[in-house]
Amino acid sequence: MTRKEIKTPRAVQLERYIEIMKKYQVPAKLTANIMVTDMISIKNKFPGNLIILRVTLLFLSLFCLFLHESKGETMTPLTLWRALDAVTAQAPFTKEKIENILSIHLEEYTNPSNRYWTFYKSPGITLQDGVTLTSVNFSFNKDVYNSGSVGIDLEGACITLDQVRKNYPLLALASLPRGESLEEARYYSSEFPWGKISFGFKEKRPDCLSHVSLKPS
Repeated sequence: MTRKEIKTPRAVQLERYIEIMKKYQVPAKLTANIMVTDMISIKNKFPGNLIILRVTLLFLSLFCLFLHESKGETMTPLTLWRALDAVTAQAPFTKEKIENILSIHLEEYTNPSNRYWTFYKSPGITLQDGVTLTSVNFSFNKDVYNSGSVGIDLEGACITLDQVRKNYPLLALASLPRGESLEEARYYSSEFPWGKISFGFKEKRPDCLSHVSLKPS
């Protein structure tokens, strides 16, 4: 009888990283950075496994180098949907993961950071599909493990509700504006094992997506 291979949760997660990064043509260097960041978190939790960590990082580096060289081309920049897929694949979210995926630098801003919450913000970037992320926000509760949340404000190319539904077919209406300001928005949300993703359409531009938030369960 052939012995059935049993994969560890870590091996399954690494395979998932590689599959998603290859599917969406994320640069090999970026793929390595994301997985290395995750491995460093393992080292901090389990310092006794340093030798295993080094061997794993060496394997990942060689694999990503092979992947990059075999393609012989510059990888495709992120679109909004590729970016969201790459970010959600990295749940639970951390500052380092968001920075690596979106190639941004998140800086802490002291107001409204306080003894309970820490807030970070990055200037905007324009994606391949013409969507501009005018700001990317990351926050976490200091007293709650894996509480990182991501908020993204959008402008530029108009993303309609129908386009959102094509990528998130189980979308449901979550909240409505109260009619007090054009800055208020309709929100549609979709639930996943990792948490919830919400899409906001402001009253001042009701047909175009203006905000995306990702919150852990």
